[in-house]
Amino acid sequence: MVGPLLHVLMSPPARAAVGCQGGSIYFSAHPDDDLIFMSPDLLHDVQENACVRTVYVTAGDAGLGETYWRNREVGTRAAYAEMAGVANSWTASTV
Repeated sequence: MVGPLLHVLMSPPARAAVGCQGGSIYFSAHPDDDLIFMSPDLLHDVQENACVRTVYVTAGDAGLGETYWRNREVGTRAAYAEMAGVANSWTASTV
């Protein structure tokens, strides 16, 4: 099974619900590319409580299946929570 074709990662709800200001949308080939190639802009947006949306256009499964791509998502969510300084607690949905 290949992961979702289009997955959107939003700022952690604990912080975004408070009322984010302004914002940016980032497009990334697969999870974690945003962390590598869009820094420091992504980091600054998250730390400044901007309304951040990141769109992944592939699962980045490398042919290794669902467990692999799900673990990449888990790692990416943890990184966003760390950048925002909030608990790693998410509500996920597919767009």
